[in-house]
Amino acid sequence: MKNLDSISNNSMPDVTKAQKSKVLIPLDWVGMGEVETSIKFKSEDLIYNLPAKANIYVNLTDPEAKGIHMSRIYMIATQGLENKSASAANIKSLLNDMVSSQDGRSNKAKIQLHFELPIKRKALISDLQGLRHYPMTLNWELDSHGKLNQIFEFEVMYSSTCPCSAALARQLIKNKWLADFGSEKQISIDEVANWLEQEKSIVATPHAQRSKALVRLKINNTLDLDYTKYIDILESTLKTPVQTAVKREDEQEFARLNGTHLMFCEDAARDIYSTLQQDHDVEDFWLRVEHLESLHSHNAVSETSKFGKKI
Repeated sequence: MKNLDSISNNSMPDVTKAQKSKVLIPLDWVGMGEVETSIKFKSEDLIYNLPAKANIYVNLTDPEAKGIHMSRIYMIATQGLENKSASAANIKSLLNDMVSSQDGRSNKAKIQLHFELPIKRKALISDLQGLRHYPMTLNWELDSHGKLNQIFEFEVMYSSTCPCSAALARQLIKNKWLADFGSEKQISIDEVANWLEQEKSIVATPHAQRSKALVRLKINNTLDLDYTKYIDILESTLKTPVQTAVKREDEQEFARLNGTHLMFCEDAARDIYSTLQQDHDVEDFWLRVEHLESLHSHNAVSETSKFGKKI
């Protein structure tokens, strides 16, 4: 009997060469999903190797080819992502290598990478800080003309206080004030200040809820993706991003920010739209905001985009 260890690759059956499919058509994308890998990322002079899951594909242009060389694109993609930074030049080179590995069967390639980006966030007032993890997806596609398209998707979590609820709460507080002092001809500043500090005086508070904004950006294809830049821009626009470690002074400042930036989901979507419209590096965008209602069991949602369609 022949020793199995002595069987060469050349003598092993290769179905992709020996057989043809019943239906001979080209395919838009063929590859692998949920590939476990990592991505190199630099932040604050530190280099992270972040765990990630990737979808990696090439197209299949030859209708008579049974399939693609799967293992080749796996090795090229995972080794490239793990060993080099995710710059536009490196990713374009990696995608070109994926296409070249297919012996003329492909002329396009793409990678979708899902991971969480850790960023240290300082408290609003105090010297505390903590780590936030931002879910994101990077989409790189090399078209048949060799052009790299980059779409960057990320999520930011924030607090939203309802303007309608705030107005209704103010009315109830006013009615309480009139009930307590309506018959008084004159009251002192100290009496007013003392009244405002009592829990029984502030008879209503507006409802607020944890909320999230999902943003998808098509970035100029010559640029390296600046992950933190757009997260910072979005949080600055919304004014009330969720916090990490806080002291009482931070919590008080957070309450002030919520009180001075009341918003419906429509307000949040319009504010983000206005900010992104002014960024010349963003060729296209789509966004969705979702307020996880504390009043209702359902959520309030708003979507918009630069050109009226989802990218």
